[in-house]
Amino acid sequence: DAPIYAWTGEGTSVVGHGWVACTPIAQPGHVPMALFCNDAGTTGKPFEPLKQDLIAVLCSMLANILRKRQAEGVLRESEKKFRTLAETVEASIFLFQGETLTYVNPAATRVSGYSASELRSMRFWELIHPDFRDLVKERGLARQRGEEVPSRYELKIRTKQGEDRWVDYSSNVVDFDGRPAVLGVAFDITERKRAEEQLFRRVESERITMRVATD
Repeated sequence: DAPIYAWTGEGTSVVGHGWVACTPIAQPGHVPMALFCNDAGTTGKPFEPLKQDLIAVLCSMLANILRKRQAEGVLRESEKKFRTLAETVEASIFLFQGETLTYVNPAATRVSGYSASELRSMRFWELIHPDFRDLVKERGLARQRGEEVPSRYELKIRTKQGEDRWVDYSSNVVDFDGRPAVLGVAFDITERKRAEEQLFRRVESERITMRVATD
């Protein structure tokens, strides 16, 4: 039994007593709130016990709905921030679940030569160079099963134009629609690899030349 207050324009005054149901709906990072329900009557007669139970259940259900709405708002804001970041960075970003690519950023389309829709119609390992395809397939599926596999390694992809390009690839498991998925980030290191190969060939050529000269 609690007092019922009414706003009179200058303040509040007690106009009666009634039964009150209260349930918190506060969320971390939000202003604390609570949901109240009362008989709003002035007769002094509270709700019947059955109605009290019903109102308590309804209050709890409504509070859960409001909490869910708040959580969905936070999720939408997080997704918006992710897309803003993903669509402006130079690194290629891939999200795959099961065997299917579900998201690729603009950098991934530029490096691979495929459109976003083409990539989303592919199995995640089909973009990989044949020398690395089985390895990437095995690790990508194992990671979704919760198995421990290397999270970073270098590999080659094959573009739509048939060009082979090297990438420094890192990945991690994320939750997507309630199921595990893999978020991968790839930096194009083709120019670095070409420079390393040229350096190796030059050093090897000089080594052979010196050996011939001393024979």
